[in-house]
Amino acid sequence: VLNAQESLMGKSYTALLSTSCKEFVDGGCTIRSYCTLSFDKKVVHVSYSVEANCTPIQREKLYEDNLQNPNRTVPYSLHNKTINISAFSDFSSFRFVDNAVIVKKEIEGKSEDIIFLELKK
Repeated sequence: VLNAQESLMGKSYTALLSTSCKEFVDGGCTIRSYCTLSFDKKVVHVSYSVEANCTPIQREKLYEDNLQNPNRTVPYSLHNKTINISAFSDFSSFRFVDNAVIVKKEIEGKSEDIIFLELKK
């Protein structure tokens, strides 16, 4: 029987963190930011990405190269379906539920769930 930590190993989960739109005289952009958690046996690789869909298309590179949060690798532990990620202050503790990882985040004074869905290989 696999323990819960081994069931996370080798899996990746991603969440849409934000979506915004920008309007310009000559077009506009839809910008989405994501966070991905990729689990190894004892560490999780945390990465951020930005997807921009712009008109004109040349504007996309400005957003996709402008990440505010660096990628990092940090230790984690799993106890009773609660994932504790060391030295990671972007979110509080995570919950492992079926094929998703869920975290509570304060957004504009309200507590909301951010759902990381498993990426299928």
